[in-house]
Amino acid sequence: MVRTRAGRLVTGGLCAATALLAATVLTLTAQAAPLPEPRPAAGEPATTPAKTPAKTPATPPAKTPAPGRTPAGLTVRPAPKDTVTVLDWLATIRSGTRPDRVRTGADWTVFGHLYENEKGAPGKRIGDTTAHCAAVEVTPRGALTQCQRVLRTDGGTLTLGDAADRFGPAPHGVTSAITGGTGVYKDAEGEVEIVEYEDRVTFRVTLED
Repeated sequence: MVRTRAGRLVTGGLCAATALLAATVLTLTAQAAPLPEPRPAAGEPATTPAKTPAKTPATPPAKTPAPGRTPAGLTVRPAPKDTVTVLDWLATIRSGTRPDRVRTGADWTVFGHLYENEKGAPGKRIGDTTAHCAAVEVTPRGALTQCQRVLRTDGGTLTLGDAADRFGPAPHGVTSAITGGTGVYKDAEGEVEIVEYEDRVTFRVTLED
């Protein structure tokens, strides 16, 4: 009698435990299941859920080359030069006041006839030239001079300015800047290579167009 009752109690406990476990499984399954999408009311268009945009990896900023350096693979070409006009002139010295011994502060003038340069000799005469120079410093080696020059032709004039070292015997060379002009040289820009000899001066005029 006692054993029968004990068996019934065990069987009843197992049934209760089984029922509780089944209820728990059903509850968890219901929670994990996705909720049904709401249906639109009659006459309303169906709504499509918005999609989350995919993330695009950030692009690293382009590196700027340091000043004075060329990026790899890039060839830097020099800017094209403007066209230039080159004139070769020659002047024969007609008069001058330069002293034999130059002192600091001394100044002098030079005058000459201007020609086209025909292989180092005077060609067709085209005008005249003047120069006003001053010695700004004198050393045992020679003098540093500053000169203002004018090249005068039938077509117009060119004005020049330069500072030159006159060390040792002639010839002496200097590159003079074109500082102005008149006539056909009204808007002239460029430079003049000058070589001074004892009795003549050559001018290689480069005009930038």
